[in-house]
Amino acid sequence: MITGEDRMQHSKKETKGSSRRMFLTQVAAASVAAIGGSPITASGAEKEVGQSNLEATRAEPNPKFIAIQVGAVSFVDEGIDNALDTLREKGGVNALMLAVFTYGRGIAGRQVPGQPLPDHGAQKYDTDTFHGGSYAALHSPYYNKTILKDLRAPDLGNFDLLAAVIPKAKERKMQSYCWLEDVYNPRFIPNFEKVAEVDIYGKRTAQACLNNPDVRDFLNSLVEDYVKSYEVNGVMWGSERQGPA
Repeated sequence: MITGEDRMQHSKKETKGSSRRMFLTQVAAASVAAIGGSPITASGAEKEVGQSNLEATRAEPNPKFIAIQVGAVSFVDEGIDNALDTLREKGGVNALMLAVFTYGRGIAGRQVPGQPLPDHGAQKYDTDTFHGGSYAALHSPYYNKTILKDLRAPDLGNFDLLAAVIPKAKERKMQSYCWLEDVYNPRFIPNFEKVAEVDIYGKRTAQACLNNPDVRDFLNSLVEDYVKSYEVNGVMWGSERQGPA
């Protein structure tokens, strides 16, 4: 049997619950208005908050990551604007893996000798001109702890791959990553014999020893230099080595 007192207590609970809901919806409405949203009434706030929560649970589809490895010589040969427009419009590319440090022709050079030349760009191989190294400016304060210094690639003059390409890529909403390759040319690197890997026969190889402090300091310095000196979106590290025989 429900007495008058029971009804009074029930009514108080409803009033209290209603007041709490009203308080929360009013706070929500005030918050939206404070951050520049459209003002909403307390009566419509609960609906608005519910919609916001629903929208927050809907995962936005991630755009496809369409990347390509590209060397500095391509931009020098074909022009930065033309190369970027071709990559974006014909390939749908939205991320550039810029070959900024390597001594390997397969990444930073023109077509590999003996392979057919493409139907665009310079119609010649670069066997006589390719050198390798850093295709972006190196800032000396970063390299105080290593004997590997001044490894700037000379084959394209003063062309700075990162400084020249990143701003134009950003205009096209394309990301830019530093593509560093674990490939060296001992003939072009002073002091390389001091950091070279030694094989099981005691012979120095053309690989830099990853256990050598100077090599580690150099790689750390290289990454720090690129990341702090240029507006890159990230770093891609490539290392393809033979394992134990």
